[in-house]
Amino acid sequence: HPAGPWSEPWDLPMDGFDITHMATPDGRRYLVSGSHGANLYEISKDATRILSGPRTIYEGWPIPRDWDIECPCQEGWNLAARDGYYYLTGAQGGTSGPPTSHMVVAARARDMEGPWEQCPFNPVLATRSAQEPFWSQGHARLIDTPGGQWYMFYHAYLKNRWNMGRQIFLAPVEWTPDGWFRIPPGLQLDQPIRKPPGSAVPHGFRLSDDFRGPELDFKWGFAESSAEGRYRFVQEGLALRGAGKDIRDSAPMVMPQTHAEYQVTAELTVPEGMLGGLTIYFSAAAQASVGLRNGRVYEYGRQNPFRDSTPYDGKRIHLRLELRGDIVRRYYSADGRNWQRLLISTEVSGFHRNAFGPAAALRPGLFACGDGEVIVHRFLLTPLG
Repeated sequence: HPAGPWSEPWDLPMDGFDITHMATPDGRRYLVSGSHGANLYEISKDATRILSGPRTIYEGWPIPRDWDIECPCQEGWNLAARDGYYYLTGAQGGTSGPPTSHMVVAARARDMEGPWEQCPFNPVLATRSAQEPFWSQGHARLIDTPGGQWYMFYHAYLKNRWNMGRQIFLAPVEWTPDGWFRIPPGLQLDQPIRKPPGSAVPHGFRLSDDFRGPELDFKWGFAESSAEGRYRFVQEGLALRGAGKDIRDSAPMVMPQTHAEYQVTAELTVPEGMLGGLTIYFSAAAQASVGLRNGRVYEYGRQNPFRDSTPYDGKRIHLRLELRGDIVRRYYSADGRNWQRLLISTEVSGFHRNAFGPAAALRPGLFACGDGEVIVHRFLLTPLG
């Protein structure tokens, strides 16, 4: 059962890049993975052993030489089955790079062992021009509804907003008489589409937090770190255990970016000798932050604190970061009502994967550094615009 109990994990000696699974009607099980083509493995019925493989079953769609891409990168495999065919969707062109890099390609076969044939509509989906509203569209998965409708999940960047990371998109697909799927001709994916049938379900995603416990809200995670031992709930809120000496090695607690423009506010108590604060974080080398340490408010941008700091009387402080027009502005307050703006602003349009590497996004969050705990009393995210 998906809720458990779960066994201890075991190792399958294979290429674990972008794995997808298929169980066939005769009870056989297969895995497909790989970043330079689709490699097939047959595994035992209990999924504990590899019976055969790897064997390359699909090398992707031949990308024209005059296209602007990041790399060939045949990856992002997903499998579906319909009317006696297995359908393999893949991604090519690289997940970042030029706006036209990524794409969705497909192949099908009657048997998992092949032969596999190219989809005549390849690429099923691609960004053809940087003028389009969505960039690097690719990495799709086919799904069908109980009512028989088919859709394709995929990811892409918003135009000129690499720093927001990859967004999840949904597109309807249609099936042709000869058994291929495609985006319906004439459908404009930058326009609203009809919602799939069914009732709307509340997402339960809270933008703010008072840290009452007993569990940490699911929106929170720790950048480049495990959450184990990093926090506990106390009467005053969340005790965030310090890590590292400053924001660069603090592995902050962050949440997904939910809006293009927003402000985040937090009330914290920062003990003597500790550094605690707010961040809009892409990576250790690319962040915009503000924090309190030993009676001074520090402003951080990219990797280092700026030379100047502002004196502050007390250990309990309200901090605010405002992201508007790709500029982060910093504020502090003693009471949460009367705010003082700090001098430094940080331009963050260049904080993205093409410049700094990780497949991430700007994420608002909290950090604590030093030997001890910073108390976070409350956190508030307010959309702007």
